[in-house]
Amino acid sequence: MGKKKEKKKNIGLYVFGSLALAVGAMIVMPKVIDFVADQLDNNVQQKNDEDDWGPEIVRREKPEKEDKDGEL
Repeated sequence: MGKKKEKKKNIGLYVFGSLALAVGAMIVMPKVIDFVADQLDNNVQQKNDEDDWGPEIVRREKPEKEDKDGEL
């Protein structure tokens, strides 16, 4: 009779532990994911200071003379 109680106790602990782990994961994991995402986002924003690779518009007062090939 002692083995039946022990088996029920082991199964009960297994079910309780599984439920506790599932509930903990549902509560803790979103917070952890948000925290890690914020940390990664902050690091990316700080490193992108030299993102000025677009075209540059230069104003010339008078056009330079062109060669015979059409190059400046």
